[in-house]
Amino acid sequence: MQDLDIRGSGNLLGGEQSGFIADVGFETYQRILNEAMAELRESLVKEEIAEGKLDEVQIREEKAASYVSDFQIDTDLEIMFPDEYISNISERIRLYKELNEIENEKALQLYSKKLVDRFGPLPEPAAALLDIVRIKWIAMKLGMEKILLRNNLLIANFISDPGSGFYRSPLFVSIMNYVNRFPKQMLVKQRESKLSLTIREINSVKSAIQILDNLPSGN
Repeated sequence: MQDLDIRGSGNLLGGEQSGFIADVGFETYQRILNEAMAELRESLVKEEIAEGKLDEVQIREEKAASYVSDFQIDTDLEIMFPDEYISNISERIRLYKELNEIENEKALQLYSKKLVDRFGPLPEPAAALLDIVRIKWIAMKLGMEKILLRNNLLIANFISDPGSGFYRSPLFVSIMNYVNRFPKQMLVKQRESKLSLTIREINSVKSAIQILDNLPSGN
């Protein structure tokens, strides 16, 4: 997947036109945005603490609400806005950025409707791209930091920190109990301190969503 072949596009988060970025995939673009957004949020939080709008207890509670703060996906499937669907590079960048900021299904469906209204029915790679966002939401709830979708396999890497509270949570126990019920399709592996889940017979983004959605707390 090599979309976003950008030259002279300038600042990713602004309108400046300086330098160029070449051969940037969606995953890399998303990571850059996530890092920039995280820095911005941290700066805003510090300002609110200084102004007395937030306290340290509230910050700790908000961070504890989610075990996973960053997520990556690597796939050999086509997930992109094809050039022939959205020909303007700047417009594709803007739409990738907008997609990256969507946080719920209602907003994603509205985003999809706007795409169809402007550019026509979604081609398969674009529909898969929207489904990747759904996978991200489900996976993060399940304590997964990275997913590989390749060769009809889904390999999910759980939280890399072995000291994370995730591994002492009822959620983790429920996931392991569920996986043990399907030994022919699912396998848990541990290498050093890293834990991963391999799921067979995953031949599309849709099938990945279905299987992840069946895991405990995947809804």
